[in-house]
Amino acid sequence: AKHLYRDRYVVPKVLDGDKEKKYHSPPGSYSCPYFPPQLIQAYQNKTHIPLLILTEGEFKAVAGCNHGLHVVGLQGQHGFYDTDGSKKLHSDIIELMQACTVGKLLLLTDADTLTITYKPDKDLSTRPVSFYSAVKNFREASMYAIEQGNLQLTDVYYGHITKQHLTSGKGLDDLLKTFGTFASRVTDAVQKLSF
Repeated sequence: AKHLYRDRYVVPKVLDGDKEKKYHSPPGSYSCPYFPPQLIQAYQNKTHIPLLILTEGEFKAVAGCNHGLHVVGLQGQHGFYDTDGSKKLHSDIIELMQACTVGKLLLLTDADTLTITYKPDKDLSTRPVSFYSAVKNFREASMYAIEQGNLQLTDVYYGHITKQHLTSGKGLDDLLKTFGTFASRVTDAVQKLSF
């Protein structure tokens, strides 16, 4: 097994004027999903997972799992792809879904998904096109996995945290922290697929 890791900058580096780089992956590494210990335990025990959530970031996955959700952390909105260069779901995600008889699959993005920031000479279509292609490819990869694999998957969803939470909780981890004692309301809403 190859050990993979990513470095998290204490202060994000600024690239190309306004784009921040929060993480660094060493040369030769590749994008792979992050499975918090709770998901590894579920895999080992072949525990049924009614809803598996894929979201951007390891911290969001840990926070979700710590609150009773089943969350895989992705390295970016397109991080669900397999390492073979295809647009298929990552083989580790497929293996988890088979072992845990996952019923529903959700790609969950942050509250800033629909946010577009204007700057002179900036192509304003880049961000929405990137999100669109992630959702389109996620759907196609999921449908392909259902057709090809031994999966119990019945439904595939895409969702994002509502824009009203941009300041209170842009990502799942922030939202769970912000609502603290009311975190169960957040986890209930996610599992009902209405947020």
